[in-house]
Amino acid sequence: MAFTLNPTKSIRRELKRVVRKELRRAREHVRHHQEAAVHEARKSVKKARAIVKLLRQIDADSFEKDARRLGAVGRTLSILRDADAVIATFDHLRKRFPGRLPEHTYAIMRRELVRAQARIIRGARADRSLAHAAHTLRAVRRSVKRWRVPAIHVSDWPDLLTYGYRASRKAMRRAQERPSHAELHRWRKRVKTLWHQMRVAASLAPGMRGEIRRFKQLQTWLGEHHNLAVLQMTIADDVGLHRMLAEVRELAAMSAAVEMELQRKAFTLGERLLAEKPKVFGRRLRRVFSSFTQRRALPTRRRPASAVA
Repeated sequence: MAFTLNPTKSIRRELKRVVRKELRRAREHVRHHQEAAVHEARKSVKKARAIVKLLRQIDADSFEKDARRLGAVGRTLSILRDADAVIATFDHLRKRFPGRLPEHTYAIMRRELVRAQARIIRGARADRSLAHAAHTLRAVRRSVKRWRVPAIHVSDWPDLLTYGYRASRKAMRRAQERPSHAELHRWRKRVKTLWHQMRVAASLAPGMRGEIRRFKQLQTWLGEHHNLAVLQMTIADDVGLHRMLAEVRELAAMSAAVEMELQRKAFTLGERLLAEKPKVFGRRLRRVFSSFTQRRALPTRRRPASAVA
């Protein structure tokens, strides 16, 4: 089943089911110790954390311990994911600007990035970071069974989502005032959390699906912006490339050009998606979710006896 609730079942039970499913998937991927598997694990952990953040709005203390444990796993996986994303981002720049640097220069830089990635993976295996992450995911998954999630009704969702919307809107304003890598990354995290929370509730509010797709695009552009920032830091800090300062500066200029393009597109789309004040957003969502409640309340039309043959 997709990352969404079964609309015919209890919301609180469905939220626990979805979290346990994502944690199981994450643990299975972590145990493979492969780059692609780690990336998939991280996505599942992010989905689970988005639901935990939503539940903490209702009762923060009850989910504090598991929120901390999932945060620690997320940080472990982020280091490995960034090492992989740096290479993919470098390859994208290489294709976009094929003539800006000689091919042999691109090859040297990529070789250094691959070596850096290998060092990070070896370090994770040596200190058993992935093994510890897998153990933690298993422990949290067991803990979910004991979660005392209060009753959640369809009518509660607008307020729950408005909290994430408000946080995303504030983060965007801060990023507009101080457009740094750190501020845009914070904005991206808020948007991604909101996107996941809207996705899990999509079956209760089909009218949100177009908006969900646009939030996906926004977090994708912000994610690509973050990848470019990580690439620049990695290249600048790589000792093996210190003899190529001119080439490193050229790559940084290429990266900055793409960053500005992504930043411009993200702010344009963000202004559209986050234009409403939170109270207005909440009122609109109440109408969207109430349509689901009204459909469920409608009596099922019975076929006339003459039509049954």
